[in-house]
Amino acid sequence: MSRVIRGIKTITIKEIGAYAMSGIIAVVVDYIFYLILSDALGLVMSKIVSYMIGATVGFVLNKFFSFHSRGFHMSEILKYAALYSFSAVVNSLINRGLLSLECASLISFIVATGSTTLINFLGQKFVVFRNSAVHMGA
Repeated sequence: MSRVIRGIKTITIKEIGAYAMSGIIAVVVDYIFYLILSDALGLVMSKIVSYMIGATVGFVLNKFFSFHSRGFHMSEILKYAALYSFSAVVNSLINRGLLSLECASLISFIVATGSTTLINFLGQKFVVFRNSAVHMGA
């Protein structure tokens, strides 16, 4: 348990700010591509493509800007994809569970999104880009 607490103590305000800014930029890119592609591909396919583009932007920004990971490591890409797949399932389950309890859809959305944002931050810091954080002394 003390290892977990030590790890949590390494989280900095600067890191959280960089993560938030990276997330905002990735969402804006996602939305712009969604709008651009929606006429040509339809709403469902354009959302799939725009989400993948936004996730790629998020990966690059978080790798270099939020967590200061240098170099190219295929394992980071695979871990990132696994983390985002896991969090998508968690997001859906939380949202569905809260809706089944007759929570307002906005409340369900906010709780599900907030939960997976936390999962993604912790997963990126301590799993995906872990080696960089250890070497950087973060």
